[in-house]
Amino acid sequence: MCVIDKDFNILRVNEAYSYLLNPPREKILGKKCYEVFKNQLCHTDNCVLRRILGGEERVEFCVVKESATGDQIYLALTATP
Repeated sequence: MCVIDKDFNILRVNEAYSYLLNPPREKILGKKCYEVFKNQLCHTDNCVLRRILGGEERVEFCVVKESATGDQIYLALTATP
């Protein structure tokens, strides 16, 4: 789980999320989500946070990320307000 505020700041990351992904939790707290989770949706109308702030109740999507151990992992992500 990752909690992001309406100004794109990462407020909280649980241990499971931190374990799976790079960089570690202590390096991403307080940073902007688009600095940490760089992808083609950032700064577009399809940005997940912008969609949620625009009124969507739930956004689901799949991504491939590199884990802290260097392995590729497939994640199903759900964003809600």
